[in-house]
Amino acid sequence: MDLECCKVGGILLLVIVISISSLPASAVPRVVKVICTDNEGRALCEALVLVYDLKGELVFEGVTKENGSVVMKLNEGNYTIRVIWLNTLVGSKDIYVSKYSLTVPINCSVYHLKVIVNFLYLIPSRNVDVVVKNASSGHLVKVVSKPLEVPYRFYSLSAEAIIRLPKGKYEVVVRGINLQTKHIVLRKSTTVLFTQVYSIESIIIFILLVATVITCLGFILLGRLRIRRLKER
Repeated sequence: MDLECCKVGGILLLVIVISISSLPASAVPRVVKVICTDNEGRALCEALVLVYDLKGELVFEGVTKENGSVVMKLNEGNYTIRVIWLNTLVGSKDIYVSKYSLTVPINCSVYHLKVIVNFLYLIPSRNVDVVVKNASSGHLVKVVSKPLEVPYRFYSLSAEAIIRLPKGKYEVVVRGINLQTKHIVLRKSTTVLFTQVYSIESIIIFILLVATVITCLGFILLGRLRIRRLKER
C-alpha cells in the first residue's frame, strides 16, 4: 500500500514538473522594478504608478516607497508606465519586458520651489504659512505650516520652505499678520522671494534693529561732540 502511494505521488510530481516546464516563456512573470525620481534626481515617494498593456488595460497599480521604487511582476510583452503625483501626470515610459528582470528609472517632471520669506529683504519671517494653489483649477496643492526653517549660513539668514511640485502654473500665498501673493509658472526648480510679509517676531526684530542703529548713531554723535569740546578747550 505504501509503495503504491509513493508511486502515485511520484507520478503527480512528475506531471506538475512537466506542466510547468511546458509553459511558454511569455507566461512566466518577470520582476520589474520602477524607480521614480524628481528633476534633481531625488527619490519620489508616494507616487502612483500605473502600468497598461497594449490593449490599454490596467495590469498593475502601486505606490512608490521612500526610496522612490515599486516592484511588480509582468509577463513578457510591451507596456506603458505612467506616474501620477499630486493628481498630475509627471512621467510616462514605454517598456518591453523580456525573459530577464528589468529596472526602469523614470525621471519625472517634478521641480523644487524654494519660498524665501524675508521682511524688507533682511529679517526672516518664520511664523508664516505658505499656501500653494493650482492657478488653473484653484485647487489646493500644498500647505506648509509655520514655523519655516531658517538654515544656518555664514553670510545670510532667511526663512525658507522647499516644496516639490509638478510642472504647471501656481498661485503662492504667504500669510503672516498680512499676506502676499505671487503667480509663477514652474518649468524648472525656482526660488521665489517674499519681502512684504511680516509676523510679530519679525516686527520685534525690526524694532530692535532700529533701536540698535539709533543707539549706535547716538554714541557716534556724542563722541564727535566730546571731541569738538575738547578741541575748543
